[in-house]
Amino acid sequence: MNKDEALAFLRSTVKPSLGCTEPACAALCAAAAAQELRGDVRGVALTVNPGLYKNGMSVAIPGFDCVGMDYAAALGALIGSTAAELQIFEGITPEVAERARGLVDSGRVRVDVDRGQRGIYARCEVTSDGEVAEAVIQGAHTNVVMVSHNGTIRFQGEKDGAAGAADPTADLQRMTIAQISRLVDGMGLEELDWLLEGIGVNDAVAEYGTEHPSPVGIASTLQTDLGTSEADQMMRAVGAAIESRLDGCPRSVTSSAGAGSKGLALTIPLGVAARHAGSSPLELARALAFGHLVNSYINAVVGKLSAVCTCATAASTAASAALVKLWGGSEEQMGLAIRNMTGTVSGMICDGGKTGCAMKLAMATSAAYLSARMAVGGSVLRVSDGICADTPEQCIANVAQVANVGMADVDEQILRIMLQKKGEAGGR
Repeated sequence: MNKDEALAFLRSTVKPSLGCTEPACAALCAAAAAQELRGDVRGVALTVNPGLYKNGMSVAIPGFDCVGMDYAAALGALIGSTAAELQIFEGITPEVAERARGLVDSGRVRVDVDRGQRGIYARCEVTSDGEVAEAVIQGAHTNVVMVSHNGTIRFQGEKDGAAGAADPTADLQRMTIAQISRLVDGMGLEELDWLLEGIGVNDAVAEYGTEHPSPVGIASTLQTDLGTSEADQMMRAVGAAIESRLDGCPRSVTSSAGAGSKGLALTIPLGVAARHAGSSPLELARALAFGHLVNSYINAVVGKLSAVCTCATAASTAASAALVKLWGGSEEQMGLAIRNMTGTVSGMICDGGKTGCAMKLAMATSAAYLSARMAVGGSVLRVSDGICADTPEQCIANVAQVANVGMADVDEQILRIMLQKKGEAGGR
């Protein structure tokens, strides 16, 4: 991956997102099908992979008073436009909300889980009088790969993007963490200044979460019980922002690697650290670019939706390495921060998106800060410790092995428990 390709990749993966990404993906899939119909929506059938279901089951939908993938799909079908992409819930009106509740309450919305689909996958069939349309999203939250109307294919694309196009994450995975750092060092402020806007956007969500605390009370407790240290400020802001976002905050966030919570977990600590260190805009912009790229790297290796919490194992780990870069640390120290995180947060499970993720990410933020400080100060976990390894790349590969091979049955059991709580049969 060269500089121009990296800059284009950053533009494609660092985007505004309203509400949790997984319900937005379901809504977007339903909208892609519904916009082919001429009549009123009569029924919606959504099928998603286990990870998408987990992360959409319990999170609030901005501008709506019910939760669940069934409501997300109904809302998307009634909004009927994909133009807003991950900000699709901006299209919720009182009429749309009332009609969505009616569709779900009358049993005309079905949600199934396809256990055979491990990556991002959503398929939605929407019916009206005498018409049926279908859409499929695969590979990325906004990547529509098929749309049909009454059995006729209207659009067909590729799982990983346009036909014949190279997969940028494959190019990223062929790099080392040190090479990513050097690549970013060749970027100027005029090429990266737009990334700085994400700090302000995400800081505003943290402030909103502090001023409008969730009934769960995570942000309120962090506000009361934490001190004024640099690490405490990071934990407080990350916790408030993520709790608010997953509890239905009406403000968009700047996402990273297709996820809003990952964007918050990555950017907010860097913003706090830059203010404490008096970093220049260029230093912060390069640290942000490096962090976003490393986050995407880890997500590509481990998988965006897996048994482990990739907000912690990817975004917070990337934040730790990026903190080292912001502080002027060496390439070796950036890798050592990743090793420290590998031995700290790798066992955190993903049991779906919910306000409780704010507690996980507050703790992961504390670990990110400590791991970075330890790396810079020469305190490093041993290679012989657990799944730690000599290189950051092997550390990340070890996490992926645990998550995707060792924890495959764990993921199934998490899904089974969640489906039993929801009272659903559990799909295929």
